Amino acid sequence: MKRTVWLYLVVILIIASIITQVQVDKNFRYPFQPISTLKIKEATFANFWGILLGLRRLSADLAWINVLQYYGTHFDEAGKEEKGQDEYSHLAWGEYKDLLTRCQAVVLIDPYFKYAYLYGASALAFNHQRFDEAIVLLEEGIKNNPDYWQFRLYLAVIGFMRREEYGKVVPLLEQVALVPEAPTMLRSILAQVYEKNKQYDKARVLWEYILRTATEEVYIDKAKKHLEKINNLIYN
Repeated sequence: MKRTVWLYLVVILIIASIITQVQVDKNFRYPFQPISTLKIKEATFANFWGILLGLRRLSADLAWINVLQYYGTHFDEAGKEEKGQDEYSHLAWGEYKDLLTRCQAVVLIDPYFKYAYLYGASALAFNHQRFDEAIVLLEEGIKNNPDYWQFRLYLAVIGFMRREEYGKVVPLLEQVALVPEAPTMLRSILAQVYEKNKQYDKARVLWEYILRTATEEVYIDKAKKHLEKINNLIYN
């Protein structure tokens, strides 16, 4: 008799679990895409293990480090690694054909990794003039983070640059530069625009800010060189 009761209870629990799962599937949108959508080319086995263990943010951080290593490597025109290039000119480094897909792999692991969208789109649009790819990445960001208005601001900047309406770009860049998550790359671009327009006071303030806040050695060195150049122009 007791065995029959336990059997009934087990059956009821199984049925209840199935019904609950069906209801959850109907009413709950899982925020992450399936692991099967990740490609080996774009993600390492460490990323897969991280996802399986529920460590998506850590896994995304590791994937992002791989992106930065990829984008920080110098390439010649044949695509071979080359040393001694001008470290400030991303255009001289090569095309980085996989930059978009590598960034997409990161945000596929963690769709809320906002900086990955911002940095990737900035590099694609402002360093390589690959506006379409930058827009694709930002639109993915908007889809996954609809309340994050900065993505739309970036889209506006890219739209004006694409149409070469530079008079409208600077005011938007000034807004973008104030966003805490904005890549140092964007602030550097705005500072150089100020210099080009002989707005040396504004350029100096921005380079000094970059010098205080940047974590990338390349931009720290760049800020020092530009500040020295501006001071020579102003005081000599």
